[in-house]
Formats: sequence, C-alpha cells, structure tokens
Amino acid sequence: MYDFAISADQTQLMMKTTADAFIMENSGGLTVTEITSGNYPATTVRGCANMDGRFFVMTPTCDIYQSALDDGFTWSSLEFIGSQLTPERGVFYTRIHNYLLAMKEWSCEFFYDAANPTGSVLAPVANAAFQVGVASDGSVAEVAGNIYWMGQTKSGFGRAIFRLNGTAPEKVSTPQVEKILNADSLATVYSWFANTGSHVLYGITLVTTGKTLVFDVASGQWSF
Repeated sequence: MYDFAISADQTQLMMKTTADAFIMENSGGLTVTEITSGNYPATTVRGCANMDGRFFVMTPTCDIYQSALDDGFTWSSLEFIGSQLTPERGVFYTRIHNYLLAMKEWSCEFFYDAANPTGSVLAPVANAAFQVGVASDGSVAEVAGNIYWMGQTKSGFGRAIFRLNGTAPEKVSTPQVEKILNADSLATVYSWFANTGSHVLYGITLVTTGKTLVFDVASGQWSF
C-alpha cells in the first residue's frame, strides 16, 4: 500500500511503502524515479508528509527523517529527530494543519518547523503529546481535514475510535462499536473516507471478522 505527500509548489509527489519510496515529477512529461539515497531509511512506518518544502518520514523506532529543501531525492543521516517521550514502536506518520504528528503504539507527539539551522528543523510542541496510541496503522484516515484512528492505551480500556479535537484525542465510538473493534484480531484493517451529499463519512473495515463500521461526521451516528 502506498502513502502520498505532495510538495507545496506541486512539483514533486512522494509515493512510498514501508520499504521503498519514489518521486513523481512533471518535467515536460510525468516521470517516476525511485529514491536511492543511502541515507533514506531502509524501513519506515505508514504515512509521510511535506511541510515547508521538505518531505518527512518516520522509522519504526520513531526517528523522523527529513529530505533536503525542495528536493525529495536527497536525505541526510544527520537530519532527524527522535521520539521525545518513552521509547515505543512507531505506527503512522502524518501532517495535520501546521503540525507533524508522530503516531505510536501507546502515544502521539506533535512537532513543528522550528527552522533549526543544523540537524532536524523540527521541534516538539510543548505539552501537546497525549497517551493514546494506534492499534492498527490501517485504521488511520484523514477525513475533512481531521485525523481519525483506532486508538488504544496502556491503561487497558480496550480499543476505540478517536479523532483530533485541536491537539487532543476525542473518542467518537460507542460501546457497541468498541465491542466489535475488540473482537477482531486486526490482522488486516482498512480505513477510508467518503463525501456523499452533505454527509462526510469515516469507514473502517475489519477483514478478519468481515465487518465494516461507518461514522457520519455530521450526525455522529454509526452504521454497520
């Protein structure tokens, strides 16, 4: 499965899996070229982002690497920033408004462009981290400018669907939905969004148990 990020000037489109990455350019015709920089991480988590002229990806150990300015082909082994909270497994990486969001197994952290002259340009957003992680990378979807995902915590409340309210997690699932989420093995999970008329929808498909759940953002209602 590919994730995508486009540069602000729309001259480069990054397409990546967890094992490789490509840049699509339009220079008198569309070209797709693999990123072969030896400093590009060998393994990344799902998701990628572009902000202020740089592409960003995250490794499973929660190190966030950045490309050169306006150049998705060039990466430096010294230009990265690691997790600022407890060490844990990285799951998904994305952008929300003017922040970059590192989504991990048990928590999430926000970063912003601090324009640091050396190393990573990023710095953590003070007091914005929260202790809700991601149960499945396949559950993460951008819906109407917001992020929805299946969350989990170490406190053991089980799985639930969350969205961002500013920089805080807001639970939108019901006990009935959460019972279905907790019964699945999460071996294969897909998420998606759709806009049908005046209804913006977040959908999540649990392949093992053969169930799809759909949340209507406007009404707050769930469908099975």
